[in-house]
Amino acid sequence: MIYDWNAISFFDVIISTLASVGITSAIFRLAGKRWLSGVEAKYARELEELRAKYSIELEHYKNELANSKQLLQAEIDKTFLVTKVHFETEFQALKDVFALLADIRLRLPNLRPKMRIARSGETREDREKELDKATSELEEVYNKLVAVSENTSPFYPREISAHISACEEVIRRELSDISLTARADAFRLEWLNRGDRNLNEFLVSYGKVSELIRERIARMAILRTT
Repeated sequence: MIYDWNAISFFDVIISTLASVGITSAIFRLAGKRWLSGVEAKYARELEELRAKYSIELEHYKNELANSKQLLQAEIDKTFLVTKVHFETEFQALKDVFALLADIRLRLPNLRPKMRIARSGETREDREKELDKATSELEEVYNKLVAVSENTSPFYPREISAHISACEEVIRRELSDISLTARADAFRLEWLNRGDRNLNEFLVSYGKVSELIRERIARMAILRTT
């Protein structure tokens, strides 16, 4: 093809060139917009997925935090805020009464055991004297326990006092049973079985007192004063 350069002006060439460039630019702009829209849509989906994931995790952490706060509040609610004087008074009262209970705890199993080591040549009279001595000593400690528990019971919870009273009741029953049993019936199997039952009942109440005292002291916190 032969161009008639005379017929084509420089202005026409410029216009044609600019038109071609404009069309090409429009095509690139359109393609760029579509690519950009695709990228934006992809990242929007990923962002939404992340939001959903973190929303679930955040809710989980909120629930854990709420549970932790509830547990902490429950522990705080169980704490007894007391003054230093109150703590020392109650602690000493519990210490005094439990010391006597522990003394009885050591004596009671030896009062009328089902199995024992007898001395060589021991007579029934010897055994009765040994029983009388052990009973007398137990009664002495029991009387001290009653006096101390009566004097100190206002200084610690009623629940502890109730179980201390249960221990006293068992000891009172044990001492009464031994005292009222005829000498001829002493040391027989039924006599020994009654002692064993009293011992087991005492140990249950004794263990409860020990448990409650430990819990009580652990829960007490001295109130700070300015």
